[in-house]
Amino acid sequence: MKKLLVLLITWVATGEAVLASSYPAPKTFSVNPTFKIDLTKNVPTNSVCKTARYCLTLGDKLIDKLYADVPDGNGEDAPLPVGKFRDGKHIATYQIKKNKIALLSSTKTISRQQSQKIHHIWQDIITLFPASWRTNLAQLHIIKNGETAAYIDFVKESEQQLLGVILDNYEGTIDDYSTLIHEFAHLFSLNLSQYKPSGYCEAIKPTFNCYLENSYMNRFFQQFWKNVPEQWIENSGKSPKDINKFYQLNKSKFVSNYAASDPYEDFAESFMTFVQNYTIYDPETVAERKQQFFQQYPELVLLRVQILKGMLQLKGKK
Repeated sequence: MKKLLVLLITWVATGEAVLASSYPAPKTFSVNPTFKIDLTKNVPTNSVCKTARYCLTLGDKLIDKLYADVPDGNGEDAPLPVGKFRDGKHIATYQIKKNKIALLSSTKTISRQQSQKIHHIWQDIITLFPASWRTNLAQLHIIKNGETAAYIDFVKESEQQLLGVILDNYEGTIDDYSTLIHEFAHLFSLNLSQYKPSGYCEAIKPTFNCYLENSYMNRFFQQFWKNVPEQWIENSGKSPKDINKFYQLNKSKFVSNYAASDPYEDFAESFMTFVQNYTIYDPETVAERKQQFFQQYPELVLLRVQILKGMLQLKGKK
């Protein structure tokens, strides 16, 4: 079975994977999102909130509690990631069955300490993300000595998905939860409910023809990426310097510099920001409009509350 795409961007250590002359210089692009939001809609049945508006308000209250003792950052972007994709050594694969994991294979003996940490990571994952959103997640891959924090991919010869986590880098911090939320956005936006499985989907296609019309990714693309020059929709072969220039020229359109990598990372970064920041009611920038994009979907508004409640639960255990 073919893979849909590789979800993380491959950065060559030199930062010069492709000669600058092989693609046009970065430039600004126009965006005019037209989606509308109805906050009177009911969210899926649950025990904490009924309407999208009330759920958003509840989410903001949870953010107050979650970040009450967290110092503000400096407001600057982190540098773009540089290094080889998925650098590190795969040491174990765990099979996922509902809320439990079982060791499927390993390249070395897993120590008791490592096993405890792996199961701790899994407990964090199932606390953060409801089971109904994890039905396509089939495996947990454990990596050592990697540069990247986590990644989503497809299980070999399958349409089921896997989550890879770098064991050494995970400490159960807010930053780690942010990474998991980012990867979770890939998980639910890139599964069989969202695209048509076919040979056409083997690689990223600027036309996004593999995605169902009402899929999250297609709607996001049509609202925010359809006016981006084709050569700048998929940027894995470009140098970090040029991608950063593309970002700087369009800074008000992205929630982070990493979001400028491609529509997939933009979607994941925007969802992560939507979950962990106060509700945007009157957006002033395209980046804020992207956060507001997710308010269209009552199920995602509820998911935000569920993730934030999970984060608070985990914080209370520290």
